[in-house]
Amino acid sequence: MILIKFVIAIIFTFFAGACVFRLFMKDKSVSGLLFIATSFFIGMSAISFQMQLYSLVGIQFSALKLGLPWLIFLPLFLKEKYLFKVKINLRKVDSPLLLFFLLITVFQLSLIFLRFFLHRNAIGWDGISIWYYKANAFFVDKTIDFSIFTNPLLGQEGLTDTYIRSSYPLFLPLYLAFIFLTIGKFSIFFGNIIWILCYLLLLVVLYKFLLRRFNFSFAVLGIFLLVSLPANFDHLAGKYAGYADLILMCFATTGVIFFLEGIFRKKLYYLSISLLLASAAANIKEDGMVFLAAIAIMFTLTSFAKRKFTNLKYLAVPLLIVSPWYVIRDILRFPSLLDASSGVHFDRLATIVVVIFQQFFDVGNFLFLFPLFLLTLVFSYRVIFKQYYVYLLVVIGMVIACYVIIFMLTPLDPVRHINSLADRILYTVSPLMIIFILQTFWNSYIEK
Repeated sequence: MILIKFVIAIIFTFFAGACVFRLFMKDKSVSGLLFIATSFFIGMSAISFQMQLYSLVGIQFSALKLGLPWLIFLPLFLKEKYLFKVKINLRKVDSPLLLFFLLITVFQLSLIFLRFFLHRNAIGWDGISIWYYKANAFFVDKTIDFSIFTNPLLGQEGLTDTYIRSSYPLFLPLYLAFIFLTIGKFSIFFGNIIWILCYLLLLVVLYKFLLRRFNFSFAVLGIFLLVSLPANFDHLAGKYAGYADLILMCFATTGVIFFLEGIFRKKLYYLSISLLLASAAANIKEDGMVFLAAIAIMFTLTSFAKRKFTNLKYLAVPLLIVSPWYVIRDILRFPSLLDASSGVHFDRLATIVVVIFQQFFDVGNFLFLFPLFLLTLVFSYRVIFKQYYVYLLVVIGMVIACYVIIFMLTPLDPVRHINSLADRILYTVSPLMIIFILQTFWNSYIEK
């Protein structure tokens, strides 16, 4: 019975996301698996935002109260059945090398699934103390009790923040609370399924994008590169199980992909979806604000360059989605981990750069992805200023630069802080680096 309720929660998430998706996206080229995957991501954000609004107006959470408002959109989908048609094209694999990549990809995915189900209740420290703790509180209280964010009993000695990281946005714990409300119990196992589901949906989005942009062989190669990363095991069923970094990677990558599609196709609908997904990323972790800022800046510059100033109205989307939590947090003065009162420690810069650079060669987490990215970066100097490359490098560069600044502000020991965060930071941008590598190789050897 619990499994059936969980499936209903997943279907409802997709339905809610599909409603929002169709409000923004008028292009019929997005359908099938890509539509399903993107709609699920948007649905997670929509439900969390809905729960946040319910708390502000005093409406207690329940699966029924959350579901009823979305039923008014049901007639829309009865008219647009094409959205759900999933076409499975079986392709002939003539190349032994391509067959090898396919088999290894399937094998790696099998190992990931096996590891997940063997450790289905795995949870890391941040997972239980930050995301699941808040989710359980919202599930039990049926609302957001803002007093927990300033509870002195949750204060962490030696830091300006609490154990539950009071300054972090509530997107993820609210959605987990929705899952628990629907199934009627707190469950780490069903919560963890959301992580592996999001990961699989990211693979769908990335594959569809690479297939559109390049060809089947390059799409398989891209999925192979991502699935082969040993870091996947840590984030799905290891020391980082339950951490928000994998969910952030899914939303940020999908947001950037829709931005690139909007540029390629010269269609505003894709760019608006990109802003929507980037806004959701900013509501997962504060780190997501960097992805949102990068996309918003590129969107603004593109609009100005093409003199399409009316496009700027879409910047209201992130403002409306992101601002409520950050305004509430500042008004109620929730504690924060960052403390700039002691100033910026520029003397740490050399140490920070060296330690981050060392992480680029962490074969245990990323194999040779980052050395390959650095080599590609060096050899792509002739095309690096092309529009496509600049967009990817702006996002990757802003993420890394932002963390360099954070490490210069943190009250923690910078080396220890970097070593605990760097692999997770690089994991969130790894799909973008894969796209960059494939694009460079395509332009240099295939397109010619």
